[in-house]
Amino acid sequence: MIGVQLRRAGWLPGVSEADIQDRQTLTFPGLDVQIPRLTAEGLTAQVDRIQAARDDYLARLPVRRIITLLDRVASRWLDPASPYRYEAERLLPLITGFAEPAIRKGLSAYLATLREENVLRLLEAELPEPAVLDGFAPRGRAGGETRAFGPRLTVHVWSGNVPGLPAQSLVSAFLVKSASLGKVASEEPLFATLLAESIAEVDARLAECLAVTYWPGGDAVVEPLAFGQADAVIAYGSERTMEHIRGRVPGHARFVAYGHKLSFGAIGREALSPERFADTVDRAA
Repeated sequence: MIGVQLRRAGWLPGVSEADIQDRQTLTFPGLDVQIPRLTAEGLTAQVDRIQAARDDYLARLPVRRIITLLDRVASRWLDPASPYRYEAERLLPLITGFAEPAIRKGLSAYLATLREENVLRLLEAELPEPAVLDGFAPRGRAGGETRAFGPRLTVHVWSGNVPGLPAQSLVSAFLVKSASLGKVASEEPLFATLLAESIAEVDARLAECLAVTYWPGGDAVVEPLAFGQADAVIAYGSERTMEHIRGRVPGHARFVAYGHKLSFGAIGREALSPERFADTVDRAA
């Protein structure tokens, strides 16, 4: 008889047992994922720690250095021999129901966005002169100088329908030198943990600016507390979820919502010929 695997999840730098309310076990076919749930006091203490780490380290890092560190994280994930990649490809199919080839291809696409050239392109699309995140920089023809400041704390609410999704918002938060508190979805609680562990391998101090935890959506105590301490909230999910979160985000915080999208593909019969079938299946995945 094959036993059920147990994988501990979550990333809570400096956490103590007194901060933990309980450990939630999320059950999937052949796999249990156990993740700590923080008490209200524990959440506040965790936020204080990651914000202090951000002030002491991340806020002082040149943005080009941040990009280099993210590129190193991506390099580890894109290496087929990576232990993080191996574990993701082995366990995410059990959690999500996606086939392993689909997980493999999806992770490659998501993690490629962390490569230096892609991160720099993303940043320059928003800020033509990324140096404004480090200090005052010339405004070009407008004259004078300008500077950009990111949120001190970003809270991320991730959905579980897209493996690898946390990479997208975490990269954006790191680029603007923001500490991050991430809430995983019960449908997919693992990837953010693996990503945090890989960041810690590259730069332990950068990983101290990040916390990954879980609470049931709509929690009457912890959720308002998390949103109340945020300068920005990024959320993914259904329109109903977005409206619920919007109602809980205080006026001082910026709310960025990514609702579910509907997409479809059309495959012509020419693409199903014997000589093209394998390529069509690979591209569709």
